[in-house]
Amino acid sequence: MAKLILMVGIPGSGKTTFANTMFDEDTIILSSDGIRKELFGSEADQDHNDIVFQTLYSRARENLANNKTVVLDSTNSSKENRKRALSHFTNMNISISAIVIDTNLETCIKQNAQRERVVEESVIKEFADSFSFPTKDEGFDEIITYTNHNGTFKRKLKTTLLMIVKDNKVCLAKKKRGFGAGLYNGVGGKVEPGESVEAAAIRETQEEANVTVTDIKKVANIVFDEFVKGYDTIVDMSVYISNSYIGDLSESNETEKPEWFDISDIPYDKMFPDDKFWLPEILNGNYVEGYFEYDKDLNLLSHNIKIIK
Repeated sequence: MAKLILMVGIPGSGKTTFANTMFDEDTIILSSDGIRKELFGSEADQDHNDIVFQTLYSRARENLANNKTVVLDSTNSSKENRKRALSHFTNMNISISAIVIDTNLETCIKQNAQRERVVEESVIKEFADSFSFPTKDEGFDEIITYTNHNGTFKRKLKTTLLMIVKDNKVCLAKKKRGFGAGLYNGVGGKVEPGESVEAAAIRETQEEANVTVTDIKKVANIVFDEFVKGYDTIVDMSVYISNSYIGDLSESNETEKPEWFDISDIPYDKMFPDDKFWLPEILNGNYVEGYFEYDKDLNLLSHNIKIIK
């Protein structure tokens, strides 16, 4: 099946660098700036946008009709822009993905200053202020986020982890499959596009432990530099604690039946290597900010934590 990929990101984020380096040679890369230069002699031309985008979408449709993978390299930074773009492909039997280059504003401004065509800083800030992350209800089959991490593109995931704590005990569940299979942990998972982190924590607890937490408090933000499903990935994990819930803790498709452990007897030897560094701190009432780097075999290479009492 033909595939359409929309690059999403503000100027200077690295969209074009990603598009030109991360796809194979059979992928068709179509750039609005490239068409501006081809037709009107300058990537900075803003006087012929109707013709530029008409040409962009026409070429995309032609290549998709020939069963090609097509990448549209333009900002696509707002829901309105993406809706306008996707409206040109509604009657085609194709898969549609978004690749978001989530680069912080400071880095975008710095990278923009190093480009041949420099965008005014005020324009970049306007794009940043109006930026919205794509969601599947816009028509995307898949949304993948990358971050520009020290000059290297890495996948980026936002995840949650929730610990139920009661009467000096913590509730942990053993993962059945996938990443971390066979290890104990709290319950959690990926934040879906358009979903708040807190809502994701509540939903994941319902899905993995079959209970609804009635109060949650954020107690840590942990960043992991690791490999997830073979991809070099930055995982931004928000950790929550809850002291009350509705329902009966039970087994799910993802986890075995959750178990209660005394806070003084947590099975750290059957958990991720990083847990022993930050979990005691949050159970002691502290807030933790942490960074942990793993290799492909889940060996902990380096770490750094900041404890806020």
